[in-house]
Amino acid sequence: MPPEILQRIQQELQHQLNKEGDLIVVSSEARTQLENKQLATKKLYRILQKCLHEKRERKATRIPKHIHTERLNHKKKIGQTKSLRKK
Repeated sequence: MPPEILQRIQQELQHQLNKEGDLIVVSSEARTQLENKQLATKKLYRILQKCLHEKRERKATRIPKHIHTERLNHKKKIGQTKSLRKK
């Protein structure tokens, strides 16, 4: 593997690595050792895929002007009804 990918894996999975820097994947769901080894390799592939998946940046959006004015008008209307209750 390229060193950039290894560095990214180490950074993403630092809480799952032991002191030597090894990732230990254990599976004891099945009854046989062979099935558990296969499940462990599948689990390892899922962990690595999740780690190497690049997250997209959030695209900032703005609230449309007419919705903003509607909300403010609604607030003013509620405020007026409350002020009428006080009198």
